[in-house]
Amino acid sequence: MLNGYHTMLLNVLCALALVLSALVWSAGVSWAQSNATQAKNTVGFANATNAQVHSQIRLRGEVQAAFRKFRDTGSVYGAMYVTPDGSRWSWRSGRYSVEDAKLAAKVDCEAFHKARCVLYATVVPKGPSHVRVFLPNQNKDLWRKAVRNTRPGNYMAIAGNKTGASGFAWNYGLPSQARDAALRQCEQNQAGRGANENARVVAANKAAGIYKCRLIGTFR
Repeated sequence: MLNGYHTMLLNVLCALALVLSALVWSAGVSWAQSNATQAKNTVGFANATNAQVHSQIRLRGEVQAAFRKFRDTGSVYGAMYVTPDGSRWSWRSGRYSVEDAKLAAKVDCEAFHKARCVLYATVVPKGPSHVRVFLPNQNKDLWRKAVRNTRPGNYMAIAGNKTGASGFAWNYGLPSQARDAALRQCEQNQAGRGANENARVVAANKAAGIYKCRLIGTFR
């Protein structure tokens, strides 16, 4: 017969097993979604952006100017972090997701300023509504080249990381070939970045996985 202690232990173990199962299932869904081939017309660029403020922190003079620049010129996706006293900041834009932009800006802000930073604002797309994968504006020419040079029935793929480095691959007969080529290109592009970055920021970025390339999607 189980006593109270053993019953409690059994309940904890069951709860942990449920959490682990959920995490494994979620990872599997995420992997399947990123590896599923999507229609190329679901890829596009934002018609306009929307800057959303998430904090009541009062920004100081130069930080206010930085926010205006972020709001007016930051491209999808973007995020801005500030110190709690509103005196220092960091922002990143042109990322593949708002989560990418948030992590990149937060890590940079805290590593560079050696202070805690909080989310101040994000830049997200307004449309068009049919687009499911919004690409940073700097990739317009590459994406159009990929579409133009891919024969009907062949595959394209996009890879990227949280610095905004990208890898585009096109006109492959197999989706796996396109994915591998895109990841290799992203890693090559990342290798040429960051030579002049602050060493403390570089170390923090490496620890946070900022430089790691991942598959954004496979398309045809």
